[in-house]
Amino acid sequence: MKYAFLNFILILALPMLSIAQIVEVANSTIKYDKAERPCIMVELEAGPKTLKGAWKDYLKDKHDVKLKGFGFLANKDLLDAEEVQFEALSDKAMNFYTHFDEKKDKTQMCVFASLGYDIYLSPGEYPKEYRAMRKIVDDFISDFVPRYYEQQVEESEEQLSGLEAEIKSLKDDISNNEKQIEKNRKEIEKLRKENIGLSAGLDKKAKRLQEVEKLLKEQQEKLKAAKRELQ
Repeated sequence: MKYAFLNFILILALPMLSIAQIVEVANSTIKYDKAERPCIMVELEAGPKTLKGAWKDYLKDKHDVKLKGFGFLANKDLLDAEEVQFEALSDKAMNFYTHFDEKKDKTQMCVFASLGYDIYLSPGEYPKEYRAMRKIVDDFISDFVPRYYEQQVEESEEQLSGLEAEIKSLKDDISNNEKQIEKNRKEIEKLRKENIGLSAGLDKKAKRLQEVEKLLKEQQEKLKAAKRELQ
């Protein structure tokens, strides 16, 4: 129950942080085909594979655009969809690209597109199409980020639950060992007292042994003297 409550609190807290605090989005450029191309640059904490899969699925589900370069036996840094109809951007066929680059604990994702040879969408020359591309990126972020952190919360909860179970098990083992130590301590004390009693008895027996040995020696001397007298 407490984990569900924690999950609820963290999900509520995510919008309070604002997307801008956990996701960087900016107009930028990327070098492609021997030139700098306008792009929408995004930096997210998710790993490259996670981000590639989510972006590919999102474009397929929402816009029927199929990116190539990631999937079974494929994991390219540049995913593309060439000569496709991307109706949300333009009524013309286009080439749509996304480049992924892992940077420390974040993944940089650069989205760009062209309407033909050396005709790339930019804020200046194709503002309408570029704004539409930015909206698609923003919509993806709004969809992906909460789900990503919900999954992170669930995984953290599972780890927390597992660690708490391990800690409880270790504490139980320690407690059982301490009980066994106490039990053994009492047994040792009992044996120690018993040994004290046995030692006292041993001392008495040793003293008695000396007395008997002395008496035996005296009796042997008397026996020898009696034999001499009789002879």
